[in-house]
Amino acid sequence: IRDVLESYADWYFLYEIPVDEADWQALHTSTSPVHVVEPSGKEDLTKPIIVGSDGEVIDGRHRVLLARKRGIEVLPAYIPADRLYALLMGETQ
Repeated sequence: IRDVLESYADWYFLYEIPVDEADWQALHTSTSPVHVVEPSGKEDLTKPIIVGSDGEVIDGRHRVLLARKRGIEVLPAYIPADRLYALLMGETQ
């Protein structure tokens, strides 16, 4: 499976990921803080978030926060092939 997914390294796949695996705070740094506004509650949790290779949420931070608030354990996400492989093999942090 690794060889197949590595051959599609630039591809994103739709997969349901655990909310706890979505790193929505990755851009919070001392030099460039990102202020995330509380979710309004109107976010569409069926719309996939977009996650980078390192688990950083590229798009969908509000949906992740709302899912956590509501106790939802998984969200649909577009994830790159290498992240999918890591999830399938249990190699995420």
